[in-house]
Amino acid sequence: MASQQKTVIKVPKDLSPSERIELSEDIINFIRLRTQNGTGYRPGTGRNYSLSNKPYTKDYAKKKGSSFVDLTLSTEMLESMKLLTQKSGSITIGYDKGDKINGKVEGNQIGSYGRSPNPKKARPFLGISNKDLETLMDALDDSN
Repeated sequence: MASQQKTVIKVPKDLSPSERIELSEDIINFIRLRTQNGTGYRPGTGRNYSLSNKPYTKDYAKKKGSSFVDLTLSTEMLESMKLLTQKSGSITIGYDKGDKINGKVEGNQIGSYGRSPNPKKARPFLGISNKDLETLMDALDDSN
């Protein structure tokens, strides 16, 4: 069974619950758009990376009809992402434990795809860089 796929994002403690909810919606939309545009997120470095650096295998690309990695053959995986919890100082975004899509997300995050994890095949996308979070926070400040 796949472990729950989620990311905890530290936010200022002075954000109100409604501001945290609004920010979480902005973060989720940002992650969806970034991923659809071919960019992932490496939690170990805190930086974005190009998904084209992790091309599909030749056999899978032939079956799919393209070698461009977009993680959106079906919108289900990105559309299922949601706010799990919010509390003073943090927002947790991800997927419900036991959700059928959680295994697919885990496969992309750690490169397991139903097998042992393989970092060479991993395409992590959950998370946001500090710079991108600051941009979203500035936009939140401007709207309030």
